[in-house]
Amino acid sequence: MQAAAARAQRLTEQATRAANAASVNSAKAAEDAAGKALKTIRATRPDGAPIYVVLDNLSSNKTPAIRTWSRKNKVELRFTPTGAS
Repeated sequence: MQAAAARAQRLTEQATRAANAASVNSAKAAEDAAGKALKTIRATRPDGAPIYVVLDNLSSNKTPAIRTWSRKNKVELRFTPTGAS
């Protein structure tokens, strides 16, 4: 009985580690996707005119890298109110 409990504990720990890794990877993937989308939008207006983009409140849309890039490239980010999207 103890062997089964120990095996179940190991499987639970492995599943938890896998879920945590997936969460980190999906957050990074979402940030990368947001960055690519913004760069594509900016490329459509190479004249440097300001662009305004409305986004939901997903945390990957608000990372320091995204905010810094948008400031340098005249892309104004506006976020929908929490709970509105």
